[in-house]
Amino acid sequence: MNELLAILIYLISGFVAAISQIIMKKAAIKRKEGTGIRKYIKCILFAYFMLFATLLLNMIALRFMQYKFAPVFSSVSYVFVIILSKIILKEDITWNQRIGMILIFTGMGVFGIG
Repeated sequence: MNELLAILIYLISGFVAAISQIIMKKAAIKRKEGTGIRKYIKCILFAYFMLFATLLLNMIALRFMQYKFAPVFSSVSYVFVIILSKIILKEDITWNQRIGMILIFTGMGVFGIG
């Protein structure tokens, strides 16, 4: 496996982690609305299974990429969560979140140059 594929796997694992966080939040919202506890537990268990899968994907990816890339690419998962929250949960993106995304991409650019 080459390093580019490992980085792609690392980014995909960040996206899967973001999806699992959205599933957990959606389950919590449904639980507040009175949805049954069994459905809530199934959603939460599935989301934690996805988080465990991201752990395995990260371990695979880190075997083939330089460790210095890990913090840079793991920060992209925050951006994924914000974007998925906007699309799936219809949440507004605040100015602080926008500034945070700009800082994340700026940091990635600075890291890429250096």
